[in-house]
Amino acid sequence: HRDLHSFPTRRSSDLQGPSLPDGGKVNASALMDFWGGYATPGSNWFRLRRADISLDWPNRSFSVGQDKPLIAPYQPDSLAEVGVPPLAGAGNLWLWLPQARYEERLHLGSASGLTGQIAIMQTGENKEAVPSQYSSSLELARPALEGRVAFWHKFDDTHRIEIGSGFHASTSHVAGAAVPSRIASLDWHITPFWKIDVTGTMYTGQNVA
Repeated sequence: HRDLHSFPTRRSSDLQGPSLPDGGKVNASALMDFWGGYATPGSNWFRLRRADISLDWPNRSFSVGQDKPLIAPYQPDSLAEVGVPPLAGAGNLWLWLPQARYEERLHLGSASGLTGQIAIMQTGENKEAVPSQYSSSLELARPALEGRVAFWHKFDDTHRIEIGSGFHASTSHVAGAAVPSRIASLDWHITPFWKIDVTGTMYTGQNVA
């Protein structure tokens, strides 16, 4: 863990690009810090946290970049500037991974709707608990498929609820064997009062690392 007193504030950047046919728009964003490199003071390197470029229309979007998994859409808030996001040791699947996403938004009247998402992503498997004699055989990156469907409803301009469910499917390769990774998730976002947001995620499965 690095000295947080010398940790530079993270920086973000947003870009609005040209218009697309049928009311679309090109957008991009980036969030970076200086948490890369070694733990020695003064040796911090530039690090890209989250970044993407997206093609957005009123009811659909396509994006390519680096972000959290679909099955972990929410980020806990923290008043501290830290290199590893909050609750990382308590189940927050924060790892930023390269991915391509497609999202479709369906309106069910003026106050409700469904959001469907699908993503092809690259896993980061260097956190696997592999015995040392087999560690060199572990493939550190594998393709994965993730999906998520969410229902949302807004009661008015400030009160809203969203409940989503997702899945992850990939396969780890180690010691000449293929080990399935299968995860199912449930997440929620509730705004009971305009100053309060309640978010959470639950998941279960095998080979989550």
